Amino acid sequence: MHKKRIFRKILPYVLVLALLGGIRESRTALAEPQTPVMKVAEESSATPVYSLPPAPSTMPTPTDSFITPAPTIPPASYTPFAPSNTPVPTATPTIVDKGSCGIDATWTLDDKGVLRITGKGSIAEQAFRSKENIKTVIISGNITAIEGAAFLDCRGITAVTIQSPVQSIADCAFEGCKGLSAFAIPSTVTVIGAHAFYNTGLKGITIPSGVTSIGIQSFANNPSLSSIKLEGASTKIGWGAFFNLAVSAVVKAPVNFSDVNALQQVINGSSRIEYEGTGPSSTTIPTITMAPYTPVAPVVTSSTPKPTASAVPTVSPAVVPTIEPEPTASAEPPAEDNKPPKVVIKKAVCKKKKTILVKWKKVENGDGYQVRYSTNKSFKKKKTKTLTETKVTLKKLKGKEYYVSVRAFYVGLNGIVYGPWGKKKKVLMK
Repeated sequence: MHKKRIFRKILPYVLVLALLGGIRESRTALAEPQTPVMKVAEESSATPVYSLPPAPSTMPTPTDSFITPAPTIPPASYTPFAPSNTPVPTATPTIVDKGSCGIDATWTLDDKGVLRITGKGSIAEQAFRSKENIKTVIISGNITAIEGAAFLDCRGITAVTIQSPVQSIADCAFEGCKGLSAFAIPSTVTVIGAHAFYNTGLKGITIPSGVTSIGIQSFANNPSLSSIKLEGASTKIGWGAFFNLAVSAVVKAPVNFSDVNALQQVINGSSRIEYEGTGPSSTTIPTITMAPYTPVAPVVTSSTPKPTASAVPTVSPAVVPTIEPEPTASAEPPAEDNKPPKVVIKKAVCKKKKTILVKWKKVENGDGYQVRYSTNKSFKKKKTKTLTETKVTLKKLKGKEYYVSVRAFYVGLNGIVYGPWGKKKKVLMK
């Protein structure tokens, strides 16, 4: 009882003190505005009390701002990235050699092995023969002819690009270029000489319709050549042009090819001919077996009377294809006994400045002729031409006198058989 009385007496004073303390804190809060703070009474069960800052006496005008504006940052001065068509600079090839390869033709060779030929006219005979450091050939300008053996045995050549109106690719022009696996013959070419692409690395070739003549064994002895396409129907093809190709090589020709018999004589081994276009299929065209040379008439013995004029047709060339050839022997005659005879030169004269006209008699059993000429009577540093005609004009000669000789050859199943060189002729130049 005594304790209760004391508590009742001091309670009013405690409440007054607590009230005064609350008023004092409220005045402090009004003097210094701050974030609302929740105050909790000392007792855990007390109701929370919130203190809020007083409302402003006047509302801010639209121009007033409670936030300091951020400083203006000027945009960075740079140009946005844009792709450029300018090629990445590369090392410029260095010219390591240069010169002329014809009267109006010049060439340069860089350290990458790129040979660039430009100018006009012809690339001279044997101009780059056996040059091992040539890898790529680019022919531009107005070059119209690639003369004989111009790139003979250039084994390092892997690509040839012709950007000029070349009309003729002469004998042995690319013979022995074993690194050459592809070659695009320009549509302007009309003549491809003998052995022009003999023994190369070609894998396929298309011969344009403008080519009128393909020389003897032009594409022979190419073990990788498996596809040949003839676009022209009247192209004259020399004997053995496609001998010794890849196994089961295919020669495609127009179905209306003008000389089927000749076409059958340009392949051997497992090679075959396919005819394209409308018309009879290849199975309707007979395969003709013929000797690689013009057969000689049978020898007449003393006991056999000499045939009269009426008997001549029995041995005339018109009936030769009907004669059954003897196995093997007729296909390849003995080399020593059936070599073409010596060729007799009928005329060798200098009619015009720097030119020589050579004519000779035709020989039997010959498929073609080789003409050699030199300023040396022993034919040192000689030049040769291979052709099927019985005359030739030698041009662009610079010496004061020349020696000329001719020999014949025929193409057998095992290769070319040459006859002996004929008597040489001396020609004085004008």
